[in-house]
Amino acid sequence: MTNMFQVLDPSEQRGNSVTAREILDKASNDIKTGMAKDSDAQAQMMQVMGDVYDSLGLFSRARDLEQQSLDIRRRVLGPEHADTLNSMSDLADALNHDGHYAEAVKLKRETLEIRRHVLGPEHPDTLNSMNNLGDALWADGRYAEAEKLDREALDLRPSARAGTSGHNKFDEQPGGLPHLLGALSRSGEVGSGNARPPPPGAGAGASPDPEFDEQPGGCSVG
Repeated sequence: MTNMFQVLDPSEQRGNSVTAREILDKASNDIKTGMAKDSDAQAQMMQVMGDVYDSLGLFSRARDLEQQSLDIRRRVLGPEHADTLNSMSDLADALNHDGHYAEAVKLKRETLEIRRHVLGPEHPDTLNSMNNLGDALWADGRYAEAEKLDREALDLRPSARAGTSGHNKFDEQPGGLPHLLGALSRSGEVGSGNARPPPPGAGAGASPDPEFDEQPGGCSVG
Protein backbone atom coordinates (compact mmCIF):
# COMPACT_ATOMS: atom_id res chain seq x y z
CA MET A 1 0.00 0.00 0.00
CA THR A 2 2.70 2.49 0.92
CA ASN A 3 4.42 1.90 -2.42
CA MET A 4 1.41 3.42 -4.15
CA PHE A 5 2.30 6.82 -2.76
CA GLN A 6 6.02 6.69 -3.54
CA VAL A 7 5.45 8.60 -6.76
CA LEU A 8 8.96 9.50 -7.77
CA ASP A 9 12.44 8.66 -6.61
CA PRO A 10 14.08 11.85 -5.19
CA SER A 11 17.00 11.40 -7.56
CA GLU A 12 14.59 11.50 -10.49
CA GLN A 13 12.66 14.59 -9.43
CA ARG A 14 15.46 17.04 -10.28
CA GLY A 15 13.83 19.75 -8.16
CA ASN A 16 10.36 19.32 -9.64
CA SER A 17 7.47 19.35 -7.21
CA VAL A 18 5.05 16.43 -7.10
CA THR A 19 1.40 17.38 -7.40
CA ALA A 20 -1.50 15.77 -5.58
CA ARG A 21 -2.88 14.75 -8.98
CA GLU A 22 0.32 12.83 -9.74
CA ILE A 23 0.06 11.01 -6.43
CA LEU A 24 -3.56 10.11 -7.10
CA ASP A 25 -2.87 8.97 -10.65
CA LYS A 26 0.01 6.72 -9.61
CA ALA A 27 -1.89 5.29 -6.65
CA SER A 28 -4.98 4.54 -8.72
CA ASN A 29 -2.90 2.92 -11.47
CA ASP A 30 -0.98 0.80 -8.95
CA ILE A 31 -4.24 -0.51 -7.51
CA LYS A 32 -4.85 -2.44 -10.74
CA THR A 33 -1.63 -4.44 -10.44
CA GLY A 34 -0.59 -4.16 -6.80
CA MET A 35 -3.88 -5.45 -5.40
CA ALA A 36 -4.90 -7.89 -8.13
CA LYS A 37 -4.73 -10.85 -5.72
CA ASP A 38 -7.18 -9.28 -3.26
CA SER A 39 -10.33 -8.50 -5.22
CA ASP A 40 -12.31 -7.21 -2.24
CA ALA A 41 -9.64 -4.73 -1.20
CA GLN A 42 -8.97 -3.77 -4.81
CA ALA A 43 -12.62 -2.95 -5.44
CA GLN A 44 -12.81 -1.01 -2.18
CA MET A 45 -9.73 1.07 -3.01
CA MET A 46 -11.00 1.74 -6.54
CA GLN A 47 -14.27 2.97 -5.09
CA VAL A 48 -12.46 5.20 -2.58
CA MET A 49 -10.15 6.63 -5.23
CA GLY A 50 -13.10 7.14 -7.56
CA ASP A 51 -14.87 9.11 -4.86
CA VAL A 52 -11.76 11.27 -4.41
CA TYR A 53 -11.55 12.04 -8.13
CA ASP A 54 -15.27 12.78 -8.18
CA SER A 55 -14.94 15.22 -5.27
CA LEU A 56 -12.15 16.98 -7.18
CA GLY A 57 -14.31 17.35 -10.28
CA LEU A 58 -12.24 14.84 -12.27
CA PHE A 59 -15.33 12.97 -13.38
CA SER A 60 -13.96 10.95 -16.29
CA ARG A 61 -11.30 9.37 -14.07
CA ALA A 62 -13.88 8.87 -11.32
CA ARG A 63 -16.21 7.06 -13.72
CA ASP A 64 -13.42 4.74 -14.85
CA LEU A 65 -12.50 3.68 -11.32
CA GLU A 66 -16.09 3.37 -10.12
CA GLN A 67 -16.88 1.19 -13.16
CA GLN A 68 -13.92 -1.08 -12.44
CA SER A 69 -14.98 -1.38 -8.80
CA LEU A 70 -18.50 -2.28 -9.88
CA ASP A 71 -17.30 -4.87 -12.41
CA ILE A 72 -15.17 -6.61 -9.78
CA ARG A 73 -17.94 -6.66 -7.20
CA ARG A 74 -20.53 -7.95 -9.63
CA ARG A 75 -18.18 -10.79 -10.53
CA VAL A 76 -16.98 -11.61 -7.00
CA LEU A 77 -19.92 -10.68 -4.77
CA GLY A 78 -22.91 -10.85 -7.10
CA PRO A 79 -25.34 -8.17 -8.31
CA GLU A 80 -27.38 -7.94 -5.11
CA HIS A 81 -24.60 -7.59 -2.53
CA ALA A 82 -24.61 -4.38 -0.51
CA ASP A 83 -21.10 -3.44 -1.67
CA THR A 84 -22.06 -3.99 -5.30
CA LEU A 85 -25.06 -1.71 -4.88
CA ASN A 86 -22.85 0.93 -3.26
CA SER A 87 -20.55 0.81 -6.28
CA MET A 88 -23.55 1.16 -8.59
CA SER A 89 -24.70 4.20 -6.66
CA ASP A 90 -21.26 5.84 -6.73
CA LEU A 91 -20.84 5.21 -10.46
CA ALA A 92 -24.27 6.73 -11.06
CA ASP A 93 -23.25 9.78 -9.03
CA ALA A 94 -20.12 10.23 -11.16
CA LEU A 95 -22.18 9.91 -14.34
CA ASN A 96 -24.65 12.46 -13.03
CA HIS A 97 -21.91 14.91 -12.06
CA ASP A 98 -20.32 14.51 -15.51
CA GLY A 99 -23.56 15.39 -17.26
CA HIS A 100 -24.51 11.87 -18.37
CA TYR A 101 -27.95 12.27 -16.89
CA ALA A 102 -29.85 9.58 -18.80
CA GLU A 103 -27.21 6.96 -17.95
CA ALA A 104 -27.25 8.06 -14.31
CA VAL A 105 -31.03 7.76 -14.14
CA LYS A 106 -30.90 4.27 -15.63
CA LEU A 107 -28.28 3.04 -13.15
CA LYS A 108 -29.88 4.72 -10.13
CA ARG A 109 -33.23 3.19 -11.09
CA GLU A 110 -31.64 -0.25 -11.34
CA THR A 111 -30.04 0.23 -7.91
CA LEU A 112 -33.37 1.25 -6.44
CA GLU A 113 -35.19 -1.75 -7.91
CA ILE A 114 -32.64 -4.20 -6.50
CA ARG A 115 -32.71 -2.58 -3.06
CA ARG A 116 -36.50 -2.70 -3.01
CA HIS A 117 -36.33 -6.39 -3.84
CA VAL A 118 -33.54 -7.29 -1.40
CA LEU A 119 -34.13 -4.86 1.48
CA GLY A 120 -37.78 -3.88 1.14
CA PRO A 121 -39.37 -0.53 0.27
CA GLU A 122 -38.92 1.05 3.71
CA HIS A 123 -35.26 0.27 4.38
CA PRO A 124 -33.10 3.42 4.80
CA ASP A 125 -30.86 2.35 1.90
CA THR A 126 -33.92 1.96 -0.33
CA LEU A 127 -35.20 5.37 0.69
CA ASN A 128 -31.77 6.83 0.02
CA SER A 129 -31.83 5.29 -3.46
CA MET A 130 -35.18 6.96 -4.06
CA ASN A 131 -33.62 10.24 -2.98
CA ASN A 132 -30.64 9.68 -5.31
CA LEU A 133 -32.86 8.81 -8.25
CA GLY A 134 -34.85 11.97 -7.58
CA ASP A 135 -31.60 13.95 -7.86
CA ALA A 136 -30.79 12.36 -11.22
CA LEU A 137 -34.30 12.89 -12.55
CA TRP A 138 -34.13 16.52 -11.49
CA ALA A 139 -30.77 16.96 -13.27
CA ASP A 140 -32.25 15.32 -16.38
CA GLY A 141 -35.08 17.85 -16.43
CA ARG A 142 -37.79 15.37 -15.42
CA TYR A 143 -39.13 17.57 -12.65
CA ALA A 144 -42.63 16.14 -12.22
CA GLU A 145 -41.26 12.59 -11.98
CA ALA A 146 -38.61 13.72 -9.50
CA GLU A 147 -41.21 15.43 -7.32
CA LYS A 148 -43.46 12.35 -7.40
CA LEU A 149 -40.60 10.10 -6.30
CA ASP A 150 -39.58 12.51 -3.54
CA ARG A 151 -43.14 12.49 -2.21
CA GLU A 152 -43.24 8.70 -2.27
CA ALA A 153 -39.99 8.53 -0.29
CA LEU A 154 -41.28 11.04 2.22
CA ASP A 155 -44.53 9.08 2.69
CA LEU A 156 -42.57 5.86 3.27
CA ARG A 157 -40.68 7.28 6.24
CA PRO A 158 -41.93 5.54 9.42
CA SER A 159 -42.40 8.85 11.21
CA ALA A 160 -44.55 10.13 8.35
CA ARG A 161 -46.76 7.04 8.42
CA ALA A 162 -47.10 7.27 12.19
CA GLY A 163 -47.90 10.96 12.02
CA THR A 164 -44.96 11.80 14.27
CA SER A 165 -41.65 13.56 13.93
CA GLY A 166 -39.73 10.71 15.55
CA HIS A 167 -36.05 10.06 14.87
CA ASN A 168 -35.39 8.06 11.72
CA LYS A 169 -32.17 6.86 10.09
CA PHE A 170 -33.32 8.20 6.71
CA ASP A 171 -33.03 11.74 8.06
CA GLU A 172 -29.30 11.07 8.48
CA GLN A 173 -28.77 10.01 4.87
CA PRO A 174 -27.11 12.41 2.42
CA GLY A 175 -29.94 14.69 1.32
CA GLY A 176 -32.56 13.06 3.52
CA LEU A 177 -35.66 14.99 4.53
CA PRO A 178 -34.14 18.44 3.85
CA HIS A 179 -33.54 17.35 0.25
CA LEU A 180 -37.13 16.20 -0.11
CA LEU A 181 -38.51 19.43 1.22
CA GLY A 182 -36.11 21.43 -0.91
CA ALA A 183 -37.06 19.50 -4.03
CA LEU A 184 -40.74 20.12 -3.40
CA SER A 185 -40.19 23.82 -2.87
CA ARG A 186 -37.94 24.06 -5.94
CA SER A 187 -40.80 22.76 -8.07
CA GLY A 188 -42.46 26.17 -7.69
CA GLU A 189 -45.90 24.59 -7.47
CA VAL A 190 -45.80 22.18 -4.57
CA GLY A 191 -48.20 19.31 -5.04
CA SER A 192 -49.28 20.25 -8.57
CA GLY A 193 -46.87 17.98 -10.42
CA ASN A 194 -46.19 20.90 -12.77
CA ALA A 195 -42.60 21.38 -11.74
CA ARG A 196 -40.28 23.93 -13.21
CA PRO A 197 -36.49 24.24 -12.95
CA PRO A 198 -34.87 26.57 -10.44
CA PRO A 199 -33.60 29.88 -11.81
CA PRO A 200 -29.89 30.38 -12.47
CA GLY A 201 -27.93 30.75 -9.25
CA ALA A 202 -30.48 29.02 -7.03
CA GLY A 203 -28.65 26.85 -4.52
CA ALA A 204 -29.53 23.25 -3.72
CA GLY A 205 -32.61 23.14 -1.56
CA ALA A 206 -33.37 26.82 -2.14
CA SER A 207 -36.79 28.03 -3.14
CA PRO A 208 -36.80 29.73 -6.58
CA ASP A 209 -39.63 31.99 -5.50
CA PRO A 210 -38.96 34.21 -2.46
CA GLU A 211 -42.67 34.94 -2.18
CA PHE A 212 -43.34 31.26 -1.60
CA ASP A 213 -41.12 31.25 1.48
CA GLU A 214 -43.12 34.14 2.92
CA GLN A 215 -46.46 32.34 2.60
CA PRO A 216 -47.97 30.60 5.64
CA GLY A 217 -46.79 27.00 5.58
CA GLY A 218 -43.95 27.79 3.17
CA CYS A 219 -41.00 25.42 3.17
CA SER A 220 -38.64 26.07 6.04
CA VAL A 221 -36.06 23.66 7.35
CA GLY A 222 -34.65 24.84 10.63
